[in-house]
Amino acid sequence: MKSYFFVLFLFILLPLSGQNPFDIFPQIEHTDTLHGVVIPDPYHWMEDTRSPEVLKFISDENKKSLEAIKKTKELYKDFQREAKRRKIVTYPGRELLARPDADYTYYNVNKGKFRRYQLHYRKKRDDTESAELLLSGKEAVADKKGFRLMNYRLSDNQKKIAYVIANHTSLEAIVRIKYDRDSKTYDEEIHNAIYYEWLSDSTLIYTPYIKQIDAAKKVYIHRLGTPQSEDRLIYDEQENTFMVSVRFSNSRKYVFIETGDMFTSETHYLDVATGKLGIIQPRIKGHQYTVFHDPDDTVFYIKTNLNAPNGKIVTANINHPESKSWIDFLPESGAYIYMVYAAGNKDFVIHELIDNSMKLSLIDKETGNKYTVDFDDKTKAYSAQFVYFDP
Repeated sequence: MKSYFFVLFLFILLPLSGQNPFDIFPQIEHTDTLHGVVIPDPYHWMEDTRSPEVLKFISDENKKSLEAIKKTKELYKDFQREAKRRKIVTYPGRELLARPDADYTYYNVNKGKFRRYQLHYRKKRDDTESAELLLSGKEAVADKKGFRLMNYRLSDNQKKIAYVIANHTSLEAIVRIKYDRDSKTYDEEIHNAIYYEWLSDSTLIYTPYIKQIDAAKKVYIHRLGTPQSEDRLIYDEQENTFMVSVRFSNSRKYVFIETGDMFTSETHYLDVATGKLGIIQPRIKGHQYTVFHDPDDTVFYIKTNLNAPNGKIVTANINHPESKSWIDFLPESGAYIYMVYAAGNKDFVIHELIDNSMKLSLIDKETGNKYTVDFDDKTKAYSAQFVYFDP
């Protein structure tokens, strides 16, 4: 039996007294002159994020926040106990999302001043004591000043690890790969990579970032043990305004190559089993869509605004996924579909905007039934997060 848990966060945007929340920030007289116009900027001092004054201010504000949320401490502990009771597994990214039979439970621990880096652990599911350190955020960037650990992925056999370190100042990103073979440990790097996934236990698919144009345009396949110069190009975007990314479907059967700009999108799909590259729907100016495929799906599910400004969800034939084959699954309504999430293999969770208020709804794929959670909050100043449990 499935169960669902909703977490509701309420944020009061302004104090009841009407006081401007920015009045608590110290103001220091400063002006900038831009194109001959003098602009006062009393908060200029906060731009130097490493100055003692800014660090002290941040520390003081963090202390105030911790003091303010003390009353929720016991509630948070209750949530942690419930999560532990249900044996919730956290995964390092999408690659194990659809694998409840995975051998390990994964979790992170924040460390350092202001919790600036994480330690990534895993432990055997039947082992409640010992844990294996997979990756240290501090050690991962020890030889690269100014870099930070962004994310990591494990290969399907859970024996090889790839992770991204990035420098936001120099706009550099590197995928580092560590693996053991023949009793030796190997290290590889893919430079300028930004989006990547494990295609198999021995290959990765990635998009290199081009600093000159501030975008990713191409998609390559990298085989372990070979130089990056030999990587195979499988997609090259020619439209100047489009940027490319890659992501796995939850079913692990397809890699979606997503390209587009703020107004138009297009998705290509790589069949992992056959290596065949296809296209969902060729780009149409102003048309945006996102494709989903879960382990039990026999069709593609697509969130689209084609002839539906508020958005709708359709299904598409996997062998002929172009728009002429689309069948409405969740027709357009008066609610604007803001975001769609997969919840397990048989449901969708959608964020909808109705009368400028956000709603959460659960859609059953088999029946199409829709269950909406209505938050009775007059201020409408809240955010909500959906957490899925399948014990």
